Amino acid sequence: MSRRNLILALTMPLAAAAGGFAVWRSLGERVYSIPGMPPVTTRPAVEITRISPEKPYSIGTIEQFDTVGKEKAIIRIKNVLYDFGNGDRLTPEKEGVQSFAVVGGAVIVIAGGRLGYLTDKGIAEASKGSPLPFPPVRLQSDDGHDRLFLFGGAPRYPLARIANGKLALLAGAPEPITAAASRGGKTLFAVGRLIFELTAPGKPEALLEAPEKIMGLAVFRNELFFSLADSIYKAKGKSPVKIAAGLGGRIQAAGNGLIVLDSRTGGVFLLKGV
Repeated sequence: MSRRNLILALTMPLAAAAGGFAVWRSLGERVYSIPGMPPVTTRPAVEITRISPEKPYSIGTIEQFDTVGKEKAIIRIKNVLYDFGNGDRLTPEKEGVQSFAVVGGAVIVIAGGRLGYLTDKGIAEASKGSPLPFPPVRLQSDDGHDRLFLFGGAPRYPLARIANGKLALLAGAPEPITAAASRGGKTLFAVGRLIFELTAPGKPEALLEAPEKIMGLAVFRNELFFSLADSIYKAKGKSPVKIAAGLGGRIQAAGNGLIVLDSRTGGVFLLKGV
């Protein structure tokens, strides 16, 4: 996909991009009809755009999505990375990519249980000479793409961060930490239905409790958002505001809204006006 076409895809109304349409309810909600999905309702100001690749993927469901600058995106399907725009395969299946994230323009991966980065010649190992405090199982960049979060597995489920070349062990939990974000120099993370803020390393403070298990966190224009499997909220003190229902999964901040990787369909959507 050309740069111009990708920009168009990111700004194309949903009705044109996905064959859907929006209607208004008497209470002011927007109701979107999207092929292959249940109705999606949003607050009046929120507009949904489906981001469509140049050619559809028939090899599996998108499991991870991240952007490289403003004009390119990378996805993971099973254990292979692809260019979201043109569908080009970026890693061979034998590399076995378990997770990836884009930080400072570099594509960082977990492959074979080790941390590495993507080059023109394949994956190069990144952790030689500087062993990690735990085997990472998942990666996530923060919304500014300048910090890397590393999530560990059982039994301690640790969370660490790499920023400016330095690694810091932040927290652990009795169950998996599902998402993390940065706001005002502080780290936020989710465990089950709870969102915590780290007031100091190893000292989390509970901010709020969600109705169900939290799947994603994002900070957009200094506002905190979180997502469940089928809904998205703006955190407002102890009483979060639902901004979309019928759509949920991993979320991240984009230049003009939130990108959502829907957990049920693998579709990628942009929410503006949040």
